[in-house]
Amino acid sequence: MSKKKSDFKLKDYLSSLKNTYISKAFFMDKLPANVCRIIDYGCADGSFIEFLRKNFGQKYYYSGVEINQDMKKMCNDKNITVYQSLNNIVTSRTKLLSKTYGNAKTLEDACINFSSTLHEINNSDLENVFIYSPAVVAIRDMNVHTIRDDNNEYTINLIHKFAKYYPSKFKDFCDNKEFNNRNLNLSDCVHFMLKYFYDNGWERELKEDYLSTNDKINMFIKWSSKIYEVIYYRKYNLQYLLDKWRDDGILDEQTYDLFSRDLITTHQEIIFRRKTDNQ
Repeated sequence: MSKKKSDFKLKDYLSSLKNTYISKAFFMDKLPANVCRIIDYGCADGSFIEFLRKNFGQKYYYSGVEINQDMKKMCNDKNITVYQSLNNIVTSRTKLLSKTYGNAKTLEDACINFSSTLHEINNSDLENVFIYSPAVVAIRDMNVHTIRDDNNEYTINLIHKFAKYYPSKFKDFCDNKEFNNRNLNLSDCVHFMLKYFYDNGWERELKEDYLSTNDKINMFIKWSSKIYEVIYYRKYNLQYLLDKWRDDGILDEQTYDLFSRDLITTHQEIIFRRKTDNQ
């Protein structure tokens, strides 16, 4: 019996995620000694957790948060504990710990990891992270930084290339309601560059706002500044993306040089540590 077409799309999507696992594990060698649990938020089919198990051994207990039922089943098939939400983790662990320790703090030994998922969550879920106060919050996601967002020279050049090479997808992107009829700027162009190569799941990716990450990080800082401190931060580009954009004719040598020198960046990594654990 042949597989459904949608099955092939899901398989391709999950396979594409594996290309970034080394980058996504950036936080593992920076964890404080009190962390013994890793919670992968938006763990999909659990393949990244499998990667962490294989490369970092059994020092940590791994679990995930995932709302997609098909993905949760794949995690269960891999013997990975997966929850519907952080609240489910806290409720389950509180019942377990209360039998022995009474009113235990349920996430004080955990690192919550957001690998390319922070831009997908709503504000109430983000607020729960602050409320439950894990030992560490690690974030790796897209976040566009540009030299000047109103730089018309680069913007116009990129728009011409999008319209030439990817007219249908660029039209979809421009019709997206997030622009509210305003003119596209350089950050918007980079936003499109991070999406256009998705054939499987294009409609899904089109709806996601990759540029919301910085607002959510600033929101988390505002809520938690008395409790958390930033112990690591880096903004950067993924080399394989730069090479792809050049090979696809999107970047000329001048624009490629701007990315290579990190004058325009597409990703960031940040680690928050609870202050009380460093006193």
